[in-house]
Amino acid sequence: ALLSPRAREAVEDYLRMVRNTISVEENPHRLEILRLMTRAFFLGLGYFLHEHSAPKGETRQSRITSEFIELVEKNYSTHRDLKYYADSMGLTPKYITTVVKASSGRSAMEWIERYVTLDAIAQLRSTRRSIKQIAYDLNFPSLSFFGKYFTRVVGLSPVAYRNREQN
Repeated sequence: ALLSPRAREAVEDYLRMVRNTISVEENPHRLEILRLMTRAFFLGLGYFLHEHSAPKGETRQSRITSEFIELVEKNYSTHRDLKYYADSMGLTPKYITTVVKASSGRSAMEWIERYVTLDAIAQLRSTRRSIKQIAYDLNFPSLSFFGKYFTRVVGLSPVAYRNREQN
């Protein structure tokens, strides 16, 4: 399973909070509340994702992997390039790729894509924000680039994904 029962419960709680916030249409700050709730949710979800795949025991590899994932949690919406994370950690992209894959079972780029995609999916499902605004929030250079990225990772365009989820 992708999520542990505890993580699944956290996702369900988040979706309940989003639905409740959306239903209060007279609140002029609800879009900002939703944006902040989504960011907070993903910081929390990062713990569950990391807990689920992190090896037990403290090794150099596991410390590097933990540090990498923490950096991704904090920066995925502004940095999707592995070089940024490698430079931040004082390591080479190739070394991080090797260590993270060996330690977590996922490549470094898979971790980055996972955070970006989960945030995009949450926004597509839980907000009425335009796809263009979501692309902007996730720091994509254009709507077209976001659409291609999302389609490559998820297998559906953002529009098709949102339409499928609304039906």
